[in-house]
Amino acid sequence: MKKILTAIIVFNISFINLYANGIALSTQSDTNTYSWIKGRQIISVNLSPGYAGLFPPMLNTIFDNYETFLGLAGFSLGENEKFLNALDVNGSFWYVPNISYTLLLHPRIGVEIGFGVQSMSFKFSIPKDKVGDLANSFLPNTGNTGGIGNIVGDNIGSLIGSDTYLKASLIYFPATIGVKFFGGKKREVVNTIRFGIEALMYDIETENGISGLKTKRHTVDATIYFSYELGWSIELFPDKEWPVKPYIDISILEIGYYVRSGIPGLYGDIREGIGFFGSGLVDLGAYIPSWDSFPSWLNYVSAIKLSLFPRIGFSLRF
Repeated sequence: MKKILTAIIVFNISFINLYANGIALSTQSDTNTYSWIKGRQIISVNLSPGYAGLFPPMLNTIFDNYETFLGLAGFSLGENEKFLNALDVNGSFWYVPNISYTLLLHPRIGVEIGFGVQSMSFKFSIPKDKVGDLANSFLPNTGNTGGIGNIVGDNIGSLIGSDTYLKASLIYFPATIGVKFFGGKKREVVNTIRFGIEALMYDIETENGISGLKTKRHTVDATIYFSYELGWSIELFPDKEWPVKPYIDISILEIGYYVRSGIPGLYGDIREGIGFFGSGLVDLGAYIPSWDSFPSWLNYVSAIKLSLFPRIGFSLRF
């Protein structure tokens, strides 16, 4: 019992001594005495949009230039190219920059909490008139005067009730807590070990202009991960002892692992929506395998979290 009490007393004395003075705001000046909280707080703003800024523009580029990509690859889609020619694709995104607060327990160790919002939206649509042309091209013809293709084809435009579309919108709210270790002579190297929870909400909505079928799936999920981030925090005015000191933050890598991943569920819901979207024209589901058909190791590979330049922003230390 005495040993436990002694350990508690020593810990409290050490903690009090640790916070007896603040931390100098300048790495080149330590001549002043501060209140215990001075220099220990950092507000960071990450301006990088993350995955939300990557996938929508990439999808737009691929579909706007798919003929060039197919030509370079020497690949042909055959009759299915008519479907892509009629398809309008639009991806968009918005985000609230990730904001984090760090409390320095030591000049080289800090505890961080952070949060943000990211959103991605995708729309694949085929206008009503093009739906009619596509459906007519897929109908069987037996000549100029006979066959169901000729009979229905002349009037198929009047049978199409609306545009055919698939809309997918995804919003996720990352919330993190971590420990930062500052290395280097001027504490410019930042190593962050982080635990994160991402609340994930998405809607997948389809309407088929041929069948008139409408579907909508709303899903709320959560993912959990651990990660390590390597970056730099560059002090802009190292010789100035200002009340608030600005920094530029750049990280080159974040790598981690999702203990609970939302990818299999999201993949399955998108695959289902694509099947409804293409029904009556092209059996798109036949080209997209189910998640269960993949090798089991893909579950582990897809759970890897990897980001290049995940942080580009600024910090204010005070």
